[in-house]
Amino acid sequence: MKMAKHQEMMILPVEKRRTYFREAYALELSKLHATGVCRWPIEELPEKIKIIMENLEKRRVPSGQAFENTKKFFGIKTQKAIFQFLGHLN
Repeated sequence: MKMAKHQEMMILPVEKRRTYFREAYALELSKLHATGVCRWPIEELPEKIKIIMENLEKRRVPSGQAFENTKKFFGIKTQKAIFQFLGHLN
C-alpha cells in the first residue's frame, strides 16, 4: 500500500479525511485479525471502528499495531497531527 501524506490531504473536506482514516484503520485491523493477532469475531469490526472514531473525537488515542500502522500510512507522527487531520482541534 502506498503511503499517503496527511499534509497533502488537508485540502480535502474533514469528513473525507475521516472516511479515509476510518477505512485505513479498518484495513489494518482486518489484517491483524487475519493473522490471528486479534481474537474477537470479525463481525465486531464495524462496531470496534465506530468506537475508535468516537474516542478520537473525544481526543482519546488508541494504542496497538493497527493504529501505529495507520499513522505510518498517513505519515502522522504526533497526536496533535492526528487531531488536526481528523478536524478535532479547536
